[in-house]
Amino acid sequence: DTSFADHATIADGRAVIRGMVETSDGTLVAALRGYVHTVDGGEPDTLQGGLWRSVDGGLTWTKAAVPVDDGMALSVQRRAHDGSLWACVTTALRETINDSVAEANLIPAETMTLGAIHLLRSTDQGLTWHVVHRQDAAGSFAPSSGGVTFAGNATVVWATHDRVHWSDDNGATWRLLDGLGGATTTVGQAAFDADGHLWVAASDGIYRADRPTSVEAEVAESRSNDGSMFRVTTYPNPTDRTLTVRLHNMDRLRGDVETLFVMDLLGRVVADLRPHIPGHRPAGIVDIPLDLGPVPPGPYVLSARTSERTITWPIMVAGDR
Repeated sequence: DTSFADHATIADGRAVIRGMVETSDGTLVAALRGYVHTVDGGEPDTLQGGLWRSVDGGLTWTKAAVPVDDGMALSVQRRAHDGSLWACVTTALRETINDSVAEANLIPAETMTLGAIHLLRSTDQGLTWHVVHRQDAAGSFAPSSGGVTFAGNATVVWATHDRVHWSDDNGATWRLLDGLGGATTTVGQAAFDADGHLWVAASDGIYRADRPTSVEAEVAESRSNDGSMFRVTTYPNPTDRTLTVRLHNMDRLRGDVETLFVMDLLGRVVADLRPHIPGHRPAGIVDIPLDLGPVPPGPYVLSARTSERTITWPIMVAGDR
């Protein structure tokens, strides 16, 4: 059908919809950008924002429960490999306008303020959310801020306001991307290209990260090989210590698998998987179930070395046992 008609109203029907995603079970989740608007000292007019869910195809909507003020939701995105939802929210924008003064002086008379900005994640189709990261408000409001982009199974980049936050462990720890312009630079969206390089759109130009991380390098390598070489992945990631190690294309392997270890960041071997490798070399996928036992939560590395190359894959262990 090439025509559109009103379908339903979210909240009071006046806020801007900044994003909408559909989950694996068909739930719709919308991010609404509300604000508090005051003119000439009158009563504030609040446009209701936040994160909203619909389980009936958008006919009716209910507000999702979040642990922080989400009066102004800037974005919502779905990560493909695990179905998790990521949203950027802040307190409602407070906009004060003195119309009479602005008209007399022919200048805008607006004051806009934001609170802290939070990155939220949901693993239950948007029903509940928890805080992954936070940034204190900085600079003026930028309506394009709040984008999240992903690479591999563990890298998350969050571009918001005047900063770009980077995590290689699915949001457990973060670092700031340096090399952006001055304090007045605002960032909009960020995206990875096919080679694993990060591109950032900012108010003063377009930036590119010079070197991808190990996770993005592995993604680029697997794409360039077109899936025809031996490689190793794991799922789920993060894990509660029970996971599956997946061997791809063993029939393409030249030589033997010299090492196949899970190690901590100090290089200590947590698990040796070589005894689990079958004697023959089947085509396609070989899955090895693995229980890491009582290892502490944190980052680990799966390392496979063959006569051709060395392959690494990050593993994040979450929670206590």
